[in-house]
Amino acid sequence: MAAFQRDLARFEAANAQVLGVSVDHVYSHNAFGEQLGGLSYPLLADFNPHGAITRRYGLWRDEKGYGRRACFLIDLDGTLTWARVYESGPPDNQELLRVLGQDSEP
Repeated sequence: MAAFQRDLARFEAANAQVLGVSVDHVYSHNAFGEQLGGLSYPLLADFNPHGAITRRYGLWRDEKGYGRRACFLIDLDGTLTWARVYESGPPDNQELLRVLGQDSEP
């Protein structure tokens, strides 16, 4: 999540809104954001009903009680245009920025 904050200006330059989603409660998100030094993009709580959005995207893991890490690009019409599930490690912002047409550093 901190990497998205570091590259937020580049995502904004691509006219992309960064949103974080997890099955944790909004109070956990606040503490998490503070622990990272602050986040200036929204963190959404997929808390009640627990994991409803995560399940809808096919990312829920019953054995763990939470979802897989993934990134989605959804256009202004609500169409899913790109998706990737990350089984380990953080998402690759450079890959996302390339897909958005932001190939070079500012």
